[in-house]
Amino acid sequence: MGRPLTELETKTLYQNSTAVEVPRDVHIAGPTYGGKNTPAQIQQDAADLCGAVCRDTEALRANLNSRGYDSKLVDETVQKIVERNRNTGVIK
Repeated sequence: MGRPLTELETKTLYQNSTAVEVPRDVHIAGPTYGGKNTPAQIQQDAADLCGAVCRDTEALRANLNSRGYDSKLVDETVQKIVERNRNTGVIK
C-alpha cells in the first residue's frame, strides 16, 4: 500500500485475522519471527497470500510435530486455519 494503515484498517485487520496461539519456542522457530521476514519475503507474500499461508502453516506443522505435539491435533489445527482462511477469502 505504501502508507501506514488507518486506525479503522488496523482494527478491521486485527478483528478479522486468523491466529493461533503457540508456545514461544514454536513462534521463534517460525519463518517470520524476528529478522527472518525480509522485505523481499514480505513483498512476495503480499503478492501470493495463498503461498504465504501454505508456507507458514507447513512450518507451523513441522515445528509443532518436531516438538512432540500430537500430530492429529496439529493436523486438525492446521485444517481449521485453512478453512477459516478459505471462508474469509484469504485463500481459494
